[in-house]
Amino acid sequence: MLLAQLPLGRPAMAEENARQRYAGTFHFAGGEPERVALEHAIDGSVRDLSWVTRGIVRRRLRERAGIAPWVTFSFPPGWIRTVIPGRPPAMSPDSGAAVDYPFEGETLRMTQRFEGARLLQVFQAREGFRVNDYVPDDQDRALVLHVTIESPRLGRPLHYTLTYRR
Repeated sequence: MLLAQLPLGRPAMAEENARQRYAGTFHFAGGEPERVALEHAIDGSVRDLSWVTRGIVRRRLRERAGIAPWVTFSFPPGWIRTVIPGRPPAMSPDSGAAVDYPFEGETLRMTQRFEGARLLQVFQAREGFRVNDYVPDDQDRALVLHVTIESPRLGRPLHYTLTYRR
């Protein structure tokens, strides 16, 4: 009977370890190389657009894909709370259930959930979506953030990576 209960206990233990690993504040540590890589990714994402719209879309992507100087995670019981300066706190059930998230006059649908050691956030807007995939780097006490932004208005999806450290 004890063996039958082990699989149920492991995900809870893995999630608890992930919560401990993420709790606290992480500061951007990618420096100039990641800033330059983000600019190249934005340019690649708009490359196939017409010259008429390319500049407008590039400017909007720079605004939306800006590098946050820090990110803080906390975990009230049953919830995931993420804070980035200049944005409303992102708070949602840890079950991955979608909630409304106010952003620049628009209401997005947002989910946050753990998948093993990864923390996935999805922000769904009318024009497309953004996925933040946080992956811990235990050797360096860092979080690596893989971002994907997709929209029918983009020539191709925007993908970039940022590093944050305690």
